[in-house]
Amino acid sequence: MNELLATIGGSWRQVIVYPGGVAFWIIVVVMRRLWGASAPAGAWAATQIVTAWLCVALQPWPHTYWAYGLDLWAALLLLEVPQWLRHRTASPAARATDWHRLRRAYALLALALVLMAQGAQSLLLTTIQTATDPLRWLGVAVWIIALPPLLALGPWRGTDEADTAATTRRVAHIALAVVLAWPPVEKLGYPAAALAITVACAAYAALHHWWHGEPQRWERWQPWLAGVALLGLAWAAVSAYVRQLW
Repeated sequence: MNELLATIGGSWRQVIVYPGGVAFWIIVVVMRRLWGASAPAGAWAATQIVTAWLCVALQPWPHTYWAYGLDLWAALLLLEVPQWLRHRTASPAARATDWHRLRRAYALLALALVLMAQGAQSLLLTTIQTATDPLRWLGVAVWIIALPPLLALGPWRGTDEADTAATTRRVAHIALAVVLAWPPVEKLGYPAAALAITVACAAYAALHHWWHGEPQRWERWQPWLAGVALLGLAWAAVSAYVRQLW
């Protein structure tokens, strides 16, 4: 926590202007037009907006040089803790529906986190970006696939209110997925980062509007996806053991 506060205090320009601040709010305005959103209600909403803003601002975008890197676990907590506070104020029926959706998404995110940690030997976002192990890419793929149920997109629409706070959480999650897949090449610069986040947000927005069907139909594939992730971890463990023998 002390390192996080020191990072924010020592680099306030990056938090307020780039990569947070102006860039983040421009994206939110665009996505509100794509998804539609009402004014948020409740104390949790301000917390969600602030933590989503911080999560976007503290990620390793091009030409950002943080003294202390943000790790994946901290980024996920910044985005999800306000959502848990929101669920505490929901009705029992809404909490049951949300929990059914979120527990499946969290299971996939946990597997993806372990895959990336194993592939990069670290949970720091900057280290994950430099990893070339296949486990990192498998983890990124699982993470991206887990976002629709996590963010109530496509078949899961209607289980989460479309307000500004929910939209900022969606934008921040998509930005985090882009960062996880981002190559550590500074030559790509600002235009490439802007293009990447724009394409990713547009792709998920299109998925949300065009992907219909019953959630149960798609959830049947999740155990198979989890099995692939576990096989990847087992393959890595066996490979490491064989290398030690030889």
